[in-house]
Amino acid sequence: MEAISRLRPLQRPLAKPQPGDWLYHYHEPGQTFAEYLACCPVLPQGKRRVIYIQPLGEFTPAQRRIVAPTADFLARSFCLPTRLEDVLLLSIVPPRAQRAHPAWDVKQVLTGYILDEVLKPRLHADAVA
Repeated sequence: MEAISRLRPLQRPLAKPQPGDWLYHYHEPGQTFAEYLACCPVLPQGKRRVIYIQPLGEFTPAQRRIVAPTADFLARSFCLPTRLEDVLLLSIVPPRAQRAHPAWDVKQVLTGYILDEVLKPRLHADAVA
């Protein structure tokens, strides 16, 4: 594919995983570009052309200051409009869908719960992501 050959010079091999990196703890074979395309990725089509950003949890002032520029970066990177949703507090996530990271004691939430129970019911008709 011409697209792959044009992107190849931009690719750099990943560095050896370090402690704390996902791949340091879990072996995954990776995915080729052809495999990615075979998964039928979601594309902006028809009315689904807006990226929605859903902040979740409490944010420090420094964290709040980077949300809007991140939304702007996404809009420019994907050439799509972005919409910033109101913050949802972690209190909407039940304890069964939360845990503390075993090594760092940082609060984490189950992505499956967030995708299925938090984001999916709030999915806008024009949302691509």
